[in-house]
Amino acid sequence: MRLAALWMLACLTAPVAGLAQGARAAAGDTSAPPALPPISAAATLAAVLPMQAAGFSRGGLTDFESRPGGQGLGAAADYRPSDGSGGVATVYRYSRGLAGLPEGTASPAVEHELQSALAEIRAVAPLRRYGLAGLAEAPPIPAPDGQPALRCLAMLLAYEGGTRTADSFVCVGVLQGHFLKLRLTLPTEHQGDGQPRLLALGRALVAALVKAG
Repeated sequence: MRLAALWMLACLTAPVAGLAQGARAAAGDTSAPPALPPISAAATLAAVLPMQAAGFSRGGLTDFESRPGGQGLGAAADYRPSDGSGGVATVYRYSRGLAGLPEGTASPAVEHELQSALAEIRAVAPLRRYGLAGLAEAPPIPAPDGQPALRCLAMLLAYEGGTRTADSFVCVGVLQGHFLKLRLTLPTEHQGDGQPRLLALGRALVAALVKAG
């Protein structure tokens, strides 16, 4: 599916390239046509991630790869509950320029990424006015074959004033040679609702990426 989407993108640009090539031939220019521009990390991610997944709708995409110093940082896509309720999820796909990453969740690279993500969450806590009131290992998100695809941590965020809390999760694994990271934060309106929604969304996203190949 992913390859098919990228092939369609190439087909859309091919007629323009063909016209330019014909004009050069008419002018006696037999040099090779210019190469098509590379497909951005955000476009690649958009081609494989569903617009709707487990009650969430896909929103904006961010291309970190195209920013100065962004090589290896890939791209991210936001998801929000389709019913308009509170909460947000972000899916990151990146490589950090590393090759040969072992698939799954058991490698030291995944542990490092998970701890780095946790450190970032703690670092922004004062800016977002919350404290980390709870932290625990959460069940992994499985791939379609049943093997763990993403390792997860569950957090309870307590906001200043003590009147608002949120269930927050971070999950990391290696899928098809790239890190896949999922962040999900939901208001704790219904106790125990966060974990099932994380599992449903994570499984839908992982299955879409596996199907895309």
